[in-house]
Amino acid sequence: MDESSLPVTMQLAQAASDAQVRERARLSRALHDSIGGSLSAVAIELDLVRMDFAASQEIKARLEAIEQALATAFDCVRDLTYEVVPDLVERIGLDAALRRLSARTGARIQLGDGDSALTVPQATACYQIAELALDEALRRGANNLSLTLSRVQMEIRHDTTPASPDEPGWLLASVRMKLAALTAGLDISTVQDSSAGCTITQISTMMKAPGHAL
Repeated sequence: MDESSLPVTMQLAQAASDAQVRERARLSRALHDSIGGSLSAVAIELDLVRMDFAASQEIKARLEAIEQALATAFDCVRDLTYEVVPDLVERIGLDAALRRLSARTGARIQLGDGDSALTVPQATACYQIAELALDEALRRGANNLSLTLSRVQMEIRHDTTPASPDEPGWLLASVRMKLAALTAGLDISTVQDSSAGCTITQISTMMKAPGHAL
């Protein structure tokens, strides 16, 4: 990428990130207020129907089947609300957010023991980078994805071939990852491991001196 185009590319990446945050906030509110509210109203109506037909075993069995389907719908809406909420990491923590991302993408995940030394902005940036890297890897046909988080470092691996520097999707995702890392005071690097046949993205806290994280 031409260095002279970096500021403009960064501005475009920031604008794309800001737009995504606004859209996610809108979708989260819509899911919670509109669909969630409608499902709650259906649940109340079912309770009233149960009281009206308490003596009918046939209707009771049908109501139980409907309630089971409704509970599944509630779970789906809750999960989607969590997926799109902009401040997911602040709400449920980085470990829980990464587990949700792992379940959605199929990536193997390994979380370190003990408390993370990452600040909230750094943890949020790590999640954003992981989401971008894994989603883009899946878009490019990756089958083998893994994510490892230690106290001050995260590593993402996936079995994709090297992307062309001119590939629009990967270029934008790469710039957005670098922007998220830069904003949060993180180091980020992406390398190709030809022996393992995978792409490795490493994110870590910037160091002032050996053993002292910012």
